[in-house]
Amino acid sequence: MEIYRYKILHFIALAATIIVFAFADAVNSLAPKDLNGEYPKFSIYFRMFFEICVLCWLFFYGKLNKNNLYIITIIFTLFITYFFGFCAFSNNIGGKSLYDFIYQFNKYVFVFICFFFVYSAMKKMNSSQRKRIFKIYELVMYVYCFCAVVLGFILELPAFFTYNTVRFGFIGTIPAQNEASLFIIIALFYGCFVYKQEKRLLPLIAAFISGILLGTKAAFIASIAIPVWFLLKFYPKIGRIVTVIALACVAIVAIIYSSQISEYLYSLEILSYFRHRLDRDVNIFTLFLSGRDNFFGDFIWNLSLYDNVNFLFGGGRLTLMEMDFFDAFLDFGLFGLAIYVIAYFIMFSNIAKKYRFFFSFLFFSAAFISGHIFWSAVNALYICLFVCKTMEVKWSNIYTA
Repeated sequence: MEIYRYKILHFIALAATIIVFAFADAVNSLAPKDLNGEYPKFSIYFRMFFEICVLCWLFFYGKLNKNNLYIITIIFTLFITYFFGFCAFSNNIGGKSLYDFIYQFNKYVFVFICFFFVYSAMKKMNSSQRKRIFKIYELVMYVYCFCAVVLGFILELPAFFTYNTVRFGFIGTIPAQNEASLFIIIALFYGCFVYKQEKRLLPLIAAFISGILLGTKAAFIASIAIPVWFLLKFYPKIGRIVTVIALACVAIVAIIYSSQISEYLYSLEILSYFRHRLDRDVNIFTLFLSGRDNFFGDFIWNLSLYDNVNFLFGGGRLTLMEMDFFDAFLDFGLFGLAIYVIAYFIMFSNIAKKYRFFFSFLFFSAAFISGHIFWSAVNALYICLFVCKTMEVKWSNIYTA
């Protein structure tokens, strides 16, 4: 009886966390921005309370496995090196407070705190409870899809437009474009895994439609690339045939109707942003990076302020590139960034082998060219759920009742 209560407690805690986080993000998304154009910080209070509870639970009741011990050791090392670099940066340049240090460091490690909680909670549950947890996550996906498709695309409610301009895009219950793009990438991989293992197509369809409608380059590319990869990876004969036929048809149609296609593509609303940028003689590289290449000068300037200690251990930045690898380098330095990436690799090593490389590749690629990937508090929980869903380490202990 005591063991059953223990399983129920973990199920309720994780289920409530998913629901509360999703609700808080929806409120953030729908609430009006402040005068500086910033989203309200409603959800941050729920995540702060969550962190306090998880840290207390880990301290008093948590049992460390090998993966958790590795990540805790890495986080502790990262904290020491980052604090060392922060002190050197503050002493030499100034402009940073202890609050800045704690706030920034916490954003970076939040995903690993989530992983401790989700992994441990899932391990304690029985098979039926774990299935319900993933059903709740799927419900979050469906609500997002409904908001993007029905309330945004069909009813054209401004609250569900991805952008405040005429640029095409419809967002669901995620407050920011980068966060929504990562949400779509995770959902697409989850949908592929569910279809392969359980022959259920709805999660993948919901993720695909949401990704196409979101309007961001990352979501659009992922919505095409991930299903194609899935088809070629798991159904190679069919995948190669479909790919060859599709490419041949596209090539033939493009050659025969090139002028008509050009006119049609030029008129499509979904491509209006790119057409507008190209008409203003913006190069492809700048278009692909959404203008972030213009911040390289700021990055070099910030780097010029560093001494050898800051170069190795970071300590702070006076500018934000919105490209996570560059921002993390300024925060953690060369040594700290290497440690931080290793922590992610350890967590991703739990993903089923057939999905691990491509998911990691897309994740780190997104972090290299855009922002709010490493420190995406919105998606931290969903990343952990996907990792646990595809986990193949100790299957008998984790996914049996």
